Amino acid sequence: HGDLLYTQEQRGDEEIVVADASLAVAWRRLRPAEREVLALALVEDLPPAELAVALGVSVNAASIRLHRARTKLAALLAD
Repeated sequence: HGDLLYTQEQRGDEEIVVADASLAVAWRRLRPAEREVLALALVEDLPPAELAVALGVSVNAASIRLHRARTKLAALLAD
């Protein structure tokens, strides 16, 4: 994945540091809502029910948003 590139994404009072250049570029190309759902699910390790509460949506809607965001990130990484 190329040279290491450190980038910080500000989310509330927390920072997410990405140490892979291609991942950092793909992350920045996601919409803020996509970054939010991925950060909550993957970085914060929230289960679906808590993810839904954090996003203010149903569990089904949260699961769909997460699936779509993961799919888009995978597609961006494949480019």
